[in-house]
Amino acid sequence: MIVNIGSKNAVKIEAVKEAMKGYGIFSRVMVNFFSADSGVSEQPKSMDETIRGAMNRARECFSECCFSIGLTENEKIGSYCGAIGLLTKGRVTRKCHIKQAFAMAMIHLENSGEYCRK
Repeated sequence: MIVNIGSKNAVKIEAVKEAMKGYGIFSRVMVNFFSADSGVSEQPKSMDETIRGAMNRARECFSECCFSIGLTENEKIGSYCGAIGLLTKGRVTRKCHIKQAFAMAMIHLENSGEYCRK
């Protein structure tokens, strides 16, 4: 299985790779990563803008793969700690935050029967 990630941020890529290890569907995965344009401002200022940016990146890198993942970035704040690290005074790391976000995004795949009921 091939998964493309719309980010070249090493911390984000490592977080996604680590999070995938907890899911059988990704037991034999090859991960590619790409620089992908978010189409939104460099520092998203709202949840809507953040979601649009991530979706744009996922769309842009969806090619010859089973899944694509778009992650928003802000290199001005720092590729390692990110805004979450600064705002929580290091209590929540960027890596931990991304791993939790990945787990939340996987809910609909692991529980597709619950989400497909009419």
